[in-house]
Amino acid sequence: MLRSSVALAFAFSLMTGFAAQAQTGPSEDAVKEDKKICKVSGVTGSRLNKTRTCRTAKEWDDIERVNKENAAKMTDMKGATNGQTGAAATMGSNQ
Repeated sequence: MLRSSVALAFAFSLMTGFAAQAQTGPSEDAVKEDKKICKVSGVTGSRLNKTRTCRTAKEWDDIERVNKENAAKMTDMKGATNGQTGAAATMGSNQ
């Protein structure tokens, strides 16, 4: 009987501790967004010159979104190749 009372008291204290922590601590999503993510990019033509950039996950997502939008705009532009597609556009022929 005493063992079950001690086990029950221990379980109750764990549950209340986790509930209090869950209410006062920041959410996991907020912690992930605030955590810095560092990426290393190399300079073309150099094995030694590298740049390290650290940003939050939200900032990296924003950069990726803008880059995708710009890439979509560039691929949708028809005036840059005079309406030509495929090899004719890249080789500059007027066929």
